[in-house]
Amino acid sequence: MSVIFGGVDGGTSGSRIVLLDEKGQQLGFAEGPHTNQWQVGLDETVRRLLNLIDMAIENARLPPHTSITHLCMTLSGVDTVDTEKSLIRAMRTARPNVAGGITICNDAMGAYMAATDGRYYISHLVVKKFLEIEDGLIPWEYSMDKIRKIVFDYFEIQNQFGLLYHFYEVFNKGKIAGLCKTLAAGFQNVFAETQTLFRWQGILNLVRLQLSASFGAARLAARLHAGVSLPCPPDATVPMDRLVISL
Repeated sequence: MSVIFGGVDGGTSGSRIVLLDEKGQQLGFAEGPHTNQWQVGLDETVRRLLNLIDMAIENARLPPHTSITHLCMTLSGVDTVDTEKSLIRAMRTARPNVAGGITICNDAMGAYMAATDGRYYISHLVVKKFLEIEDGLIPWEYSMDKIRKIVFDYFEIQNQFGLLYHFYEVFNKGKIAGLCKTLAAGFQNVFAETQTLFRWQGILNLVRLQLSASFGAARLAARLHAGVSLPCPPDATVPMDRLVISL
């Protein structure tokens, strides 16, 4: 086997790896436990990643400990350059020939639609607009009293500065996303303020991802390390719906 591109999608709920050849054909695939080093520690993360790689190599019917030519891993818990370097260093210490080139990045957008179904995006947008309106940065024709009460009651705060605690000190996407439910109730009660906040302009094409995001990581490894654009599988996504949204 001349070239092997590896891609790992390591979310907090589980991890997947795919091995592709130079034509983008799948060689091997494996699934395993999550690999967030902030939850299980660096050593355990390395152990799980190496086990995941070994399972994929076995699935591809390659010799044990075959070196992956180029490996890209999108992982939860890799938030800085320092954590990225420390993980790569730990993996190479445990197995120097694990891969020729290794790239690690954070799976930052994973919860955007999957984990919170867009609720975090809407909640974040509303809070952002709320603060801009409160500071007089954008014109607004409605009273903010109802929205202010919804936001303050939900986060149990007395003023807008209390939001800093929830968005910085104890940041929790699930908690912030939950605000959307209360806002939606306001929409159902025909609050003109929330109706306006729930509208924006554009066309949204919804598709369902049929493959593991590890395929995207492997394609990224090929592009970054070898300058190769691997083809995207034709069945990677399935159209679901198209929403036309206007102000």
